[in-house]
Amino acid sequence: MGLDFVDIALGIEERLGVRLPHDFGSRSRTVADLVSEIAKAIPLSREHHVELVRQALLKSVGQEVQESTPLATIFPIATRRKRWRAVGREIALPDLEFSPRIRRVRRCGLWMIATASLAVAAWHAYAGSWWSLLYVPLGAGVWMAFGAMMIAPWRVWFAPGLSSVGHLVDRCKAVGPGSGPGLSREDRAVRVLRDVLVTEFAMDPKLIMPEARLVEDLGLD
Repeated sequence: MGLDFVDIALGIEERLGVRLPHDFGSRSRTVADLVSEIAKAIPLSREHHVELVRQALLKSVGQEVQESTPLATIFPIATRRKRWRAVGREIALPDLEFSPRIRRVRRCGLWMIATASLAVAAWHAYAGSWWSLLYVPLGAGVWMAFGAMMIAPWRVWFAPGLSSVGHLVDRCKAVGPGSGPGLSREDRAVRVLRDVLVTEFAMDPKLIMPEARLVEDLGLD
């Protein structure tokens, strides 16, 4: 194993907090082979998921956390959707839900629309304009669509049972590898290898393809 592979191994160990075998890279001929070796060294214990979530939060929102840290302190209501999407690019997250207040507003709004529609239908029926009843469901549908568009941005509540970083770790561990961004060992291996090659060797990311040969195409020794 040449010096380039030693530097790659050190960079990977530093970023992942793992110990690679002494013969790392000796049997790899392509980037895909190297990714497979890295992936095998990545653990899937709870500690691994704790570190994964911690790194994702640190990278996305710039905040160090503990398992007991409430999610509400990491994701304040004013920027919750934006931060949630940022973290969701690193680890698999459930969709945000409507807050209890918005759910009550939605129910009240639907009842108001239904009541108004019935009142309009009754008025038109009493006036004898039965043909105008066709406009009632159309009008109700327009109002419901408008209300849904107005309320959709208010999906700012966490899923049931999700209130702290520890709960987020449990969910990521339950989902399992390969079920979302950042959880697959292969996905993490690709990311960290790309980061090492670009950072340490100033390599063009476009060259780092699975079929690229480590020596002939990337010039590693």
